[in-house]
Amino acid sequence: MNEIRLKSVPRKEEVDVLKEATKLNLTIQILGDVAVLRCSGRITAEDTEELREAVLTPSGVRTVVLDLAEVRSVDAAGLGTLVVLRNWATATGTQFKLMNLAPLVEQVLEITNLKQQFEICSLSEMLDLLCRAIHQPRMAPAAKLSSLGLAQEAYCA
Repeated sequence: MNEIRLKSVPRKEEVDVLKEATKLNLTIQILGDVAVLRCSGRITAEDTEELREAVLTPSGVRTVVLDLAEVRSVDAAGLGTLVVLRNWATATGTQFKLMNLAPLVEQVLEITNLKQQFEICSLSEMLDLLCRAIHQPRMAPAAKLSSLGLAQEAYCA
């Protein structure tokens, strides 16, 4: 006797929920002339225009930092958009930095030989950027810096 098994086909509502859960989500914080874009989800072909507009829209920004800690994957179109944004930043004199690379994103950048094309922002560089952005050149207590594993340099408290 032959047995036929049917795959469960997701309903449209289930597909919409899955797409929403995996799409790119952006949180933009502007501090002085620094824009920090916290990205989560995936950077894919369907999200590249949203990312491009989010980076290009704020006026008066001299530094753009993409926080990629919560990005689960990047496809070819997403990589292309990152390159386009880097080229735009170079042409306009804007600093463009990537921060908190998720392991999978870092691996994709390394495999494609693109990692060295981007400026990767360390924690200490990010602290310095934020200090300059909010114009508070106060020193952080040495205990706080050492608990973060940072040398005692000028960082905001």
